[in-house]
Amino acid sequence: MAMELNTSGLNKAYPEMNPGRAMLRAMREREIPVVVGADAHLPERVGDRFLEAYDLLEEAGYAELSWFLERKRQSLPLGELRKSLCAPEKDQESGTARQSEALG
Repeated sequence: MAMELNTSGLNKAYPEMNPGRAMLRAMREREIPVVVGADAHLPERVGDRFLEAYDLLEEAGYAELSWFLERKRQSLPLGELRKSLCAPEKDQESGTARQSEALG
């Protein structure tokens, strides 16, 4: 079992990740693992705002993040996951910052 922190809420009229800070803290107190998603319906949105999600998770007390491989939960420290993402780059069309994945 794990809960999802979804970054797509940052693109709404009231910009907030779902769930918010208070719920993430309550989840951490209950030791509920977290996965991160972006509802990326376009290739350029894959990994969108993940660095901000990692910051929010650390603020809530999380030290690691989960994902599923063949229906089995895997986990890695947030610090290692940060290294797997490139620095934010500016989207030329919208002028907003986004992260792109590092290529091995």
